[in-house]
Amino acid sequence: MITQIAHKARASVSNDKIISQNHNFILLYAKNIDVVFNKRSEVGLDPVLEGFSNPDADSRGDWKGTPVDGPGGAKKGNPYYEFMGVEGYFRYSKETMQKLYDDGLIVRTKNGLQRKYFLTDAIKSRKTDTSWWENGGYTTNATRELNGLMGEKTFDTPKPVELIERMLKLFTNNDKKAIVLDFFSGSGTVAEAVMKINKEDAGFRKYILVQLPEVIAEKTDAFNAGYRKIPEIAEERIRRAGDKIIDKNPDLTGELDIGFKVFELERSNLKKWNSDPEDLVTMFDSIQDNLEAGSTEDDLVFEIMLKQGLELTLPIEKIIVGDANIYKIAYGSLFIVLGKNITSNASKKIVEFIKNEALEDVAIVLQDTGFISDSEKLNSIEILNTGGVDYNDILSI
Repeated sequence: MITQIAHKARASVSNDKIISQNHNFILLYAKNIDVVFNKRSEVGLDPVLEGFSNPDADSRGDWKGTPVDGPGGAKKGNPYYEFMGVEGYFRYSKETMQKLYDDGLIVRTKNGLQRKYFLTDAIKSRKTDTSWWENGGYTTNATRELNGLMGEKTFDTPKPVELIERMLKLFTNNDKKAIVLDFFSGSGTVAEAVMKINKEDAGFRKYILVQLPEVIAEKTDAFNAGYRKIPEIAEERIRRAGDKIIDKNPDLTGELDIGFKVFELERSNLKKWNSDPEDLVTMFDSIQDNLEAGSTEDDLVFEIMLKQGLELTLPIEKIIVGDANIYKIAYGSLFIVLGKNITSNASKKIVEFIKNEALEDVAIVLQDTGFISDSEKLNSIEILNTGGVDYNDILSI
């Protein structure tokens, strides 16, 4: 654990308590604390950019003086020497001080010596945060704001958006493509916070929200509003929050990503991937109907992407060739051919893409039971191989 943060979560006082507890605890953990510590210069709040000027017309721009003395003295191992007529403990060795002076970074003031700290460097820096958070938003405001967004009461204990924004600014300022995971997403506060901070700094952060499909109790406001499971509230909240951001910032239309996809954890969409060893006979008997009942092509495409190790946010293009649907994924790194009455024309189309776009390391997935005949399937595989696709990269489902 890195630290324990006290978040001031309410402003009012509970007079029926001996002491009104107005804070919540946030436990900050790191999987590898050394990795976080080594990147500590990238972690923190926005720096204070006041007090900078350029009295000596330094070509490097505005600056302000920072201490060079070693306040810990001998106990901290600070060296003691005389420099530019000033004698005492310094935070740098005498050799380093001389180098800084030669670089025009040490100046004499009426109170001693200081080092120049340039505005250009300050802008890139982060201010060290503390474990006391008074400006992380109140829970009462979070509930009121969510009710206003949804038009009615839907969730009892939403997290303040400001609280999540503060966390994001603290750790993702220098990683605008960060992936933010919330394993107990509730009303979807994290998604709204990610979209808002992306709006502020033109970031491309993504979020993954995980939530059990908890059933909403009857006779509650959310149930009366038509919601039956907790994730449904988050889905609607994300839609409304994204639309609200665009309504207030129409210039971000098409620039800010407010879209999202919803996935439910299920068994495989393919019967043969669900089969246990003792069910092999049943599997072979039903090979002509390999898809599970209720499975859609979209379900199958996403499952194959996962099995191929591809992110579900990668672009998907659908091309129709006869009765076959070709899914061109991740700009052509993967092609999936699904449908009924598939012919070798689908393979010819894929080879055309490979040649025209100079694609390499292409993987092909063919729906085994969708071909119009075995000969068409074999012809398709040969066409792909001749077109530059290795046999090992042609998979059948």
